Amino acid sequence: MLSVHNLSKSFGVHQVIHNLSLELSETDKVLISGPNGCGKSTLAKILVGVLSQTAGQVHCKQSIGWMPAQSESFFPELTGRENLHTFAKFNHVGIREVEQSIEQHSSLLNDEILESRFKSFSSGMRQKLNFIRSVLHHPDLLILDEPLAHLDEQSRLYIASTLSQYKGAVLLMSHLQEVWKKNGFKHLEFGALNAG
Repeated sequence: MLSVHNLSKSFGVHQVIHNLSLELSETDKVLISGPNGCGKSTLAKILVGVLSQTAGQVHCKQSIGWMPAQSESFFPELTGRENLHTFAKFNHVGIREVEQSIEQHSSLLNDEILESRFKSFSSGMRQKLNFIRSVLHHPDLLILDEPLAHLDEQSRLYIASTLSQYKGAVLLMSHLQEVWKKNGFKHLEFGALNAG
């Protein structure tokens, strides 16, 4: 499903990723952990095509859902519901499917998130909408960067449980470990992967 071979990334003279290799199969649930600033977000951005690598190869022919660490690229004047419908169109997801996803994740999405303009959202509200956007088109592979940031405990548990039961593959970057281990995720240390 996802193959990464001898991946390297440098910003000027600073090498962030050095000869990293990784294989992911169709139903793998994998956590890559490490301290802030070690390169996890850079790796995620390369895997989804937001950044280019300096060297190495990334192969993935499956559909990808991407949840960046920052709630990027939402439309500030649109409501949460309108944002979801707009992004759904980009992925050829119909109105009925969006509403079914909203209903399915109703414990995460309340009326305030759905009916308020995005520009008024708190960090936690943005994160919840960010998560729903990533799963809307039921991608084969989910790549998530710090998906539990800014969330209350109930929302964290909901997202962790949802991802552990996801039908496709899940690759997530997080400095948290215990909640993911409890939900059956294989744990890889970024430092060990990045040793070259």
